[in-house]
Amino acid sequence: MAYTRSWDDTKPTGSEAANTIDDLIRELKEDIHERMDDLVVDWTDDPVVLQAQAASWKGRKYSYQDLQSPGNKAVSPNDIKSILHLSFSGVTDSAARIVLNLNEITNEVWSVANFVNLVGHLSNNSATSIVYIDPNGTSIDVGANTITLTLRNYDGSPTRNASVTAWLTLYFNTVPSDPAP
Repeated sequence: MAYTRSWDDTKPTGSEAANTIDDLIRELKEDIHERMDDLVVDWTDDPVVLQAQAASWKGRKYSYQDLQSPGNKAVSPNDIKSILHLSFSGVTDSAARIVLNLNEITNEVWSVANFVNLVGHLSNNSATSIVYIDPNGTSIDVGANTITLTLRNYDGSPTRNASVTAWLTLYFNTVPSDPAP
C-alpha cells in the first residue's frame, strides 16, 4: 500500500508557525496509523493485537517414500505417498493458529485434498515455552488449499499472537503435479 506521505524524520523543522502544530501532529498520527495497519489488526484496539502473518517459507524440499515393502516397488503414482518438508516462520493469530497455504509453494501443485497427516517440531520465538500442534485444532479448506494448525503451549494454553518457527513434514497420498505453464 502506498502511504499518504513519505516518512520524513526532519519534520517539523522548528520554523513552522505555532498555529500549524496541530496539523503536523494530525499528519504524524495519520502516518503512524497507516504504517501500523500493516502490522496490527486494528491500531485503535486496546491492547493492540499483531496481525497473523502468512507463511514465510524458509526452505522447501520434498521427497517420495515408497509405501510398499523394499522388495515390492510401487508401479504407479497411486502407490506412492509424497512427503513435503517445510520450514515455516510466522506469527500466530489471536486464536493461536497458523495457516499453511499450499498455493504459496512454487514449482509443484500440492492439494490439501490429498493431505493425510503431518508431524511438526515447533519453536516459540517469543517465549521460552514448548509449543505443540493441537490435533483437535487442525482444519483443512480444500477450496482455499490451506491447512490451519492451532498451537498450544506446554501447559495447554493457546499460543496466541506469538512468533513461531515450525519444521513440518506433511504426508500426501498422491504425487504433486507440475504447475500449468
